[in-house]
Formats: sequence, structure tokens, C-alpha cells
Amino acid sequence: MLNKSMKAVVFFVVVGWSLAGVAEAPDWLRNLARQTPKTYADDANAVMLLEDQETSVNDKGEILERGRVAYRILRPEGRHYATFEIGFSNETKVNYLRGWSITSKGQEYEAKDKDAFERSISTYEVYSDDKEKMLHVSGDDVGTVVGFEFERKNRPYVFEDEWVFQRSIPVERSRYTLRLPASWEMNPHWVNHAELQPSIQNGSYVWEITDVPRIEREYNQPPQGSLAGRMIVAFFAEKFKSQTYKDWSELAAWHAQLSAGVFDTSSALQQKVQELAPASLPLFERIKALAHFAQKDIRYAAIEIGIGGLKPHPASETFAHRYGDCKDKATVLKSMLNQIGVKSYLMPIQTSRGVFTEKSPPNLGFNHVILAIQLTDASYKKDLPALYEHPQLGHLLIFDPTAELVPLGQIPYYEQDNYALLVRENSGELIHLPMSSPESNRIVRSAKLTLLADGTLQGEIEESMSGYFAAAARDLKDISVQDRKKVIEHILGHAVANFQVDRTRRSRAATTSRSLFLTASRSTSCLTPPTRPSRLAST
Repeated sequence: MLNKSMKAVVFFVVVGWSLAGVAEAPDWLRNLARQTPKTYADDANAVMLLEDQETSVNDKGEILERGRVAYRILRPEGRHYATFEIGFSNETKVNYLRGWSITSKGQEYEAKDKDAFERSISTYEVYSDDKEKMLHVSGDDVGTVVGFEFERKNRPYVFEDEWVFQRSIPVERSRYTLRLPASWEMNPHWVNHAELQPSIQNGSYVWEITDVPRIEREYNQPPQGSLAGRMIVAFFAEKFKSQTYKDWSELAAWHAQLSAGVFDTSSALQQKVQELAPASLPLFERIKALAHFAQKDIRYAAIEIGIGGLKPHPASETFAHRYGDCKDKATVLKSMLNQIGVKSYLMPIQTSRGVFTEKSPPNLGFNHVILAIQLTDASYKKDLPALYEHPQLGHLLIFDPTAELVPLGQIPYYEQDNYALLVRENSGELIHLPMSSPESNRIVRSAKLTLLADGTLQGEIEESMSGYFAAAARDLKDISVQDRKKVIEHILGHAVANFQVDRTRRSRAATTSRSLFLTASRSTSCLTPPTRPSRLAST
């Protein structure tokens, strides 16, 4: 699933380019280059001198984005800021893109639109129409000031925009301008920053902020989207009501309308449901069989063109082809569950935990889709880590059809303690997903060892893994026996030094609904004390 709401957000890479021509830089960039450089941390690679983003909406609902951005390169590691990238697709068009640089010696270079390079930004998809235009400007040495201008036309699916003014480098000045027709309204929401009131200039809303500190780099830090100061603004008009929203319920209703009609079944799908989940089975076993089919038999393959990044393909089509992306797999399972009288609900989610919180404003920042399955009191016997109690809908079992190594009843670690949009028929809400207990994510290690006469310690070590640890270990099922042996030696090496694994054995590796057992026959030539304590259980 892709977020098709295009933003004027830039990303940067290091690539090889031919030299752009020498030319005159615009006055706005020259003025920035003349400013006395400020002092920053020794490890700051660059500083953003200016970001000026302008979004204009006309009466037809068309959006024109204009922008200027400028950087001063502070260290050799900051040279990649001389490369600018801007995204586009079949629904958007980059009208122009230009760049300039002014070196510390006063030399000026220019890169024009014809010097730009276009490429697809598809990663996991079989095909996507998302592309980017990249422009590199020469003279990218320490002390150089680089600047870019662009214009992009956009036809949005919903009317929202985002202004990100905090980054991994310091920002000296960032400005956002919103121009709307007289009959339109707007609603700004601030994330990780106190609310600022706009000034009104010639009928436009203007926000400006200066001297924004960088996001400091830390080991294993949360995603930048959960830390960066930004503003999300929704704008709306009565005649475009179907493309606007004011709260999470209206955004959920928009998703429901988008997915209307895709859950239609087919005779082949109905026959498969009867085969996999006959009425003679207990209800939970029927749900489990259908969930396993969606996980294992619908191959993950994404074809996302235009609105296809948000709208699922028809369930009958995905079932017939036996492939689809996350929302397609969830759609097939929802359609199959309908056949046995079980209700379920699509749930868009952001897999980078922390980007959405209970205070997040409604927006299309999701990148994945999972499912909430409604259970009756008599359909299951024990507490399930993935169970969410809804005040109106009752027991909802959260399930990810794309996570092939995580069984029904559990949630992938990156979705636990996360937030997802529960999409009901004509409404919905942002819900807080459960987090599994430490007791359901365990490694229990037992050993049967014999001390031989020559001092060799020999025997078997058995590990029983559940929850997250079992899912991670099952990811090793397709590697070679020799490579698996090396992994096990690495793991056990934290507890005992100077040993050798002779052979390994796995149990229940293909059964995701039960604990995974791993047995290693091991010998060690001497009783070397452990280099650090063995971790027998972890949260």
C-alpha cells in the first residue's frame, strides 16, 4: 500500500552526474549565500537555510505546489544535499525543476530541468506509477550554498497537505503558504510543536518558523515521523465533500466508500470457503483455516497504479489470481469470512510505530492494511494477545494476513501498542492496538549435559520459543542447515564459550499456531565460564 497523497517533501541520494553549466544564480539564493554563517555542532553535515513551500488550490480542486529550498554544506558528508528529488505519478506533473550552487569562492553553477533524471521509486511492488525526478547541481563542496526551485501540479484524492519543518539537520527558516478560494475552509493540526497562528497576506495563510533545532541522532531511535515538528492541514469545500474530512470518523467513511463493492464474492471463492471451513468445524477453527489461506496461499505482489495504492482490488479477482498486496489479502479474507457469517473490518495502519498516537490528527499517513475480526463470546476459549475489546463491537481479533510467520491470535511486534484506523460501514475511529504480555514472548532454554572423563561437556540444549521469538526463529526455516548451525552457535555463544554444535533439530517450524522447539547437540572442550549471562526469557 502506498500513500498517494503527494507532499512537497524531498529526499536525497548520492549519484553520479555530469557537470551542470556555469550560470548566474537568482538573487534570493545570492542573498542567502552572503549571510554570515552561523555556528553549528561539529558533526552537522549541512544546514537548511530556507524552505519556502506554497500550496495553491483553485475552484476545480486542482493543487499547484511551488517551492524553494536552500542548504549550506558544512561537511563532506553533506554533499548529497546538492541533489534534489521530487515525486510524481500519473496524477501529478512536475512543471519545472531548477537548481543552482554558489561555492565559497563565489563560483556559480546551474542545473536545468533538462539535466534532471527520472526513475521509478517502486520497491516491493510488482509495478507502481510512482516516480521521482532527480536534479544534481555541481560545485558541491564544503561551504557551498545550493538552492532549488520547483513547481508541481497535483490532483489529490483527499484535500490535505503537510509541512515538515524539522529535520535531521538544523533549519534556519521555514515558511508555508496556503492559498484557497474564498468559499473554502481549512483546519491545521500541529504535531510535536506548539500551535502557531498564521498571518493573513493577500488572502493567503502564511506560517513561518525560524531556528529549528535538528533531530539528534540516537541509537535505535523512534522513526523520524514520530519526532519531527510538522503541521498537517486539511482544507475543504462543500462541492468536494467526498474528498474531505474533519475527523477520524469521516476519514474512515471515506475509506469505506473507496472500498465499496470490492468484497463481492465468486462461485470459486464460495466453494473454497466450504472446502476449507465446513460448518461442521468449530467457528474459531473455521476462522483459523481461512486466515491461514489468506496468509499462505495469496502471494504478496503489489500492482499499484493511481488510486490503486489506496483502493483494494476486487476480492474475486485477487482470489482468482492468487496474489495481491496487503489490502488485497485483507479484502479476500474479509470476503471469505462474510461467507461463514463473521464480520470483519479493514484497518489501515502505519508500520513505523510512534508516527500515530492518540493525539494524531486525521490524515492518510498509513502504509499498510490489516483486519479486525469480530468474535462471539463462545467462539474462543482463552485470552488471545491480539484481542481488542471495542465498546460497541465487542471482541475484535486483530490479524495481519501479510505477516506469514505470525499466527492468528498474535500481532507482529511493530503493530503492537500502535494505532490503526478501524473502518466501519459509514464511520470509524482510531484505535489503540494491544501489546502482548512478556509471558507470551518467551525463550525457555533447558539442557541435559554430561561431563566426560576428559573434561568435555556434552549433551543437548532445547529452546522453546513463543510469540515474537518464535516468529523470528521461523524466519530461519528456509536457510541451509549449515547457515542455521552458525546462527545457533552465535546465539548459544552468549552463554557458553569454546563449544561446537554437532547437529540441530527443529519441531513445529511450519506450525505458526504453536511454540517452536529448537534442539542442538553440543560439545565443549573445557568448562569455560560464560562471557555474559544467558538470557532465558525476554520481553
